[in-house]
Amino acid sequence: MTLKPWREIAVPHPDVLDGSYQQSEIAADITAVRTGKAGREYGDAAAFFERTFITEGMRLLLIQGGPATQQQRR
Repeated sequence: MTLKPWREIAVPHPDVLDGSYQQSEIAADITAVRTGKAGREYGDAAAFFERTFITEGMRLLLIQGGPATQQQRR
């Protein structure tokens, strides 16, 4: 059995295909998100989750919270 090339299995986002992708967009500036100054891909929750693959760890963090969110609840 021959494996298909990854480009046939997972189609990259349009910004990757057209060359406008910026590697600096990978990590969110949390201060910009908090103050409302982040770009759409981080400032708009729907846009963020549309582009982001939620791993099991992220899913659990979103549901249960983590050390940072638990500190804020005290």
